[in-house]
Amino acid sequence: MGTPRNAWIGILAVALLALLCTPQTADAFSNPFYARKAITHNNLTPFSKWTSVLARYGEQKTEHDATCRTDSDCEAASWEALLTAQQGKPIAGQLDAVNRFFNEATYKEDRDNFGTDDYWQTPYELLARGGDCEDYAIAKYLSLKRLGIPESSMRIMIVQDQNLGGIMHAILEVTVGSTRYILDNQAQQVIAASKIFHYQPIYAINAMVWWSFV
Repeated sequence: MGTPRNAWIGILAVALLALLCTPQTADAFSNPFYARKAITHNNLTPFSKWTSVLARYGEQKTEHDATCRTDSDCEAASWEALLTAQQGKPIAGQLDAVNRFFNEATYKEDRDNFGTDDYWQTPYELLARGGDCEDYAIAKYLSLKRLGIPESSMRIMIVQDQNLGGIMHAILEVTVGSTRYILDNQAQQVIAASKIFHYQPIYAINAMVWWSFV
């Protein structure tokens, strides 16, 4: 004699509840980082601020390496010391050290700094004159690249901060294994993306591709 129909319904209901309540699936329903689908795009041409900052960084690093590496008066001397000290260390410590170091940089709006609403800075420019959220994210991205973290594991994310009425904000996401971590100038601690609920992703970018979210 087969299992009664009502019993099958009960079994299916329990199985569905168990599926919905697993941590990863719960994140997918409740966490904006998981709830929206990321679509990958290869053309970085529209992002001239980003490609420009990468080009300037390369030029400034060459100049710095030639003239400033051993000069303790250079704004970047402490940055170089940090990178030297973190070489070969565990990734968790590198993320924490880089996040804390750049979060100490002076916060300054682009309008006050450059007379424009949106200017993306290199780490050298940020350390010399202060900057805003995307400048922190860029500096952390380039620092971790120098420490050996693949750029394919990182992306600068432009988000809306729902705690502040949807204001635009920039953070750095770094994937280590299966965990996505967020480095944020508004938080001293590196936080798993699964624990952040107030950011709504708009787009993300690294040196190879960019992502839109739908």
